[in-house]
Amino acid sequence: MDDIVLVSIVSLIVSTIVAGVGFILQYFGVVLKIKEDIASLKVKIDLFWTIVERDFPKILHSPHTPRFDFLLEAMESDTLARSDMKELYSLLNEEVVNSNPDYGRRLVAIVLMERLRQKIKAT
Repeated sequence: MDDIVLVSIVSLIVSTIVAGVGFILQYFGVVLKIKEDIASLKVKIDLFWTIVERDFPKILHSPHTPRFDFLLEAMESDTLARSDMKELYSLLNEEVVNSNPDYGRRLVAIVLMERLRQKIKAT
């Protein structure tokens, strides 16, 4: 085999390997960036739900609903038992149905229902 042909073949093989390694490194760089973005997003979502659980129940407090208030306070302090989650979910659903003119209360109840749904599903 001619030296030029051999050099050409080796050169082609080396450049293919370098291109492949470059592609793989670029791919893993993208994957790493995506993992970092997901981790950052998870932190933000966890912070959002922490604020929802701590502050949203205060909006729904009423002196006429002691059991509802008790469950809301348990949610605020993160001491709500799983069995109470279902009861609170039901009471929040009633709030959504019965608070037609008060869209703020409805929205708060809907967001809290979603959080409870997630927690019930996770346990």
